[in-house]
Amino acid sequence: MTIARSRLIHPDISLWYHCITGCVRGAFLLRSGSEQKRKEWLETRLEELSQVFAVSVGSYCILDNHLHLVLGLQPERLARFSDEEILNRWYILYPPKGSNRKKLTDEKLQKRREEDLQDAELMAKLRKRIGSISWFHKLLKEPLVRMINKEEGRRGTFFEGRFKSIAIGDRESLVTTCVYVDLNIVAANMADSPESSEFTSIKARIDHVKSLGRLDDLAAAQEGTVAATTLGKGLNEGLWLAAIEEQSATGSAGGSDSSGLQASAEQTAVVLDIPLGTYVWLVEHSGRLLRDGKASISAELAGIFERLGTSAEVWQERLECLMNNRLLGRFFASTQERLDELAEQVGQSRVMNLAGAPVR
Repeated sequence: MTIARSRLIHPDISLWYHCITGCVRGAFLLRSGSEQKRKEWLETRLEELSQVFAVSVGSYCILDNHLHLVLGLQPERLARFSDEEILNRWYILYPPKGSNRKKLTDEKLQKRREEDLQDAELMAKLRKRIGSISWFHKLLKEPLVRMINKEEGRRGTFFEGRFKSIAIGDRESLVTTCVYVDLNIVAANMADSPESSEFTSIKARIDHVKSLGRLDDLAAAQEGTVAATTLGKGLNEGLWLAAIEEQSATGSAGGSDSSGLQASAEQTAVVLDIPLGTYVWLVEHSGRLLRDGKASISAELAGIFERLGTSAEVWQERLECLMNNRLLGRFFASTQERLDELAEQVGQSRVMNLAGAPVR
């Protein structure tokens, strides 16, 4: 039975959601090669939308016939937007046009702006949309579909009509989900390593560090020492994705971004609050676990799992459940207590954990 999206995506339930969008009939409409520009377009569009919506992108992976997104709601940031800021953002998405379908002149645009700002019902609706994961998906997919249909002289749908959304219940599950999404290309044998996985957030993060000339700092940050942690600070700086660690999310100064919006230190949410080097290390190690089936870990990695409240064995079992099973279920948590809380929040007696993954 289809469940209303408002019952599945709400800040009172969770701030983070794993969203999956498939192409119609599972067709490989995003396949690399002649259509690789479609993946490139989607990756660029994700960055553009992350600057407009009060929705952050924590992780993503674009495959041949579907894409995974880990998206975060930002209700507090949204509440601080003035009506003028909301309207500025909406006009970027939908530039106002006159009855002749042409962009309004400066004088007419100003008049439209004043009229819109006086319409309280309209402004409330636009504010809700700017903070909506559903509208984020709509503005991600529709322009690409129109562009492809125009190029090919066709009509019809490209993506499935409804995306799957999974409420992520706690920090451990959020880390697991982000690692799962970042490893999809490796798991599908489309790349040998996370850093060579095209159209993924893990490659975007590593490429960003490379552009900063700080790959040595990233490698050193994996050691887990205090000195290494200091070296690893600021590795997220300037990247459009949600920051992995707290220091990078609060370190940027105000100013205008490329879309003309007023940027702030809150522009990018914190997704995991662990050092980026630690996260990259965890992704690489998990890739080896999936490929080689070995659970032997170093003392440093044992410490990472301990801080996450889990063990290497439980981590591997949970990750393999996601990789090897259909992602049945709308909720993902690491404990039965949290699943029970989620069930109560949505008015159900119980909810199934995603893919039957084990809980503590």
